[in-house]
Amino acid sequence: TAQAQVDAKWVTPLKEINTQDALLLIKRQGKWYIEPQEVDPDTPPEQLLIQSGTTYYNHGKRAVTAEKTFHEDVLKQPVVEVLSARLVQLDTTYAIVGEIQNVDNIPADISVTGALYNENNTELARFNAKDIVKHKLLAKETTLYRINFEGIAWSNAADKKPSTYNPDFFAGINLLEIPTNFEIQVTANVATTDLDQAVALSNVVQKTNNIEGFLFNPSMQEATIPQLLIGYYNASKELLWVESRYVDESVRQQRKRPFSEALYNKSLPKSIASGLATASVNGLPNQSISDKVVPQRNDAGTSNAFIAINNMSYSYITITTNNYIGNPD
Repeated sequence: TAQAQVDAKWVTPLKEINTQDALLLIKRQGKWYIEPQEVDPDTPPEQLLIQSGTTYYNHGKRAVTAEKTFHEDVLKQPVVEVLSARLVQLDTTYAIVGEIQNVDNIPADISVTGALYNENNTELARFNAKDIVKHKLLAKETTLYRINFEGIAWSNAADKKPSTYNPDFFAGINLLEIPTNFEIQVTANVATTDLDQAVALSNVVQKTNNIEGFLFNPSMQEATIPQLLIGYYNASKELLWVESRYVDESVRQQRKRPFSEALYNKSLPKSIASGLATASVNGLPNQSISDKVVPQRNDAGTSNAFIAINNMSYSYITITTNNYIGNPD
């Protein structure tokens, strides 16, 4: 017999995962075999589970027209509201952070784009929120978002491309001027697929500089790639920063998965500008949506969603869960 310590680095499209495994090797008839590792024998108490839910289907209809026809008709876009938007500076980079809520009664698939402007309202940069946002929002659901402004990597002939793929590589944009203002554009369309909310937070506590808890999957499908969106607020409950963390392992049906994430321990970004005057949703001003749909919003009722942090430079944090269902490819 022999013992082996295997240190592996797995490169995925989302992040690098480092694993350490202690293996027991057994030699039989001149060949080496790996002793199988123990698996978790825990199973849910109920073998047969029944779950009901709401599903959506865009039926479409036939229409006599001389124009190009589509299989599905274009539906009315859902009403989405930008709750907050703030331009922040971290060292030499700039980002836009905020919150978005689906105030409609149907699910929405959102896309968030931000732009930076100088004092003369000249556009300096434009980029999308990518994966630091929850794209599929159910009715009345809220998500955090962060827009990082990236440049084009290796655009110069003198730039040397790396020999291996790095999922964490970030090409910062070279701004010619200092941005003083920003713009937020949100596009929302009806979402009928990938609406399963398969992950729920449980027993979330803060220990020193870490936040720990459990991800419970109460659904009938496996949460293949769980994602955490962590928002950091000041004493006035103004959002200052948003982080995206992917949990390394999936969460099976009717089971829980512990997680432990290190909290942001650096100096928080500097706030440059904030406000919703330049925010728009589906081409309409965000303020008109807020005045019409939610004219008497009660912000005091959201305080229960915050976890108090007293020994950090920030005062409150929130966590939003997101997940990808099914095949990880």
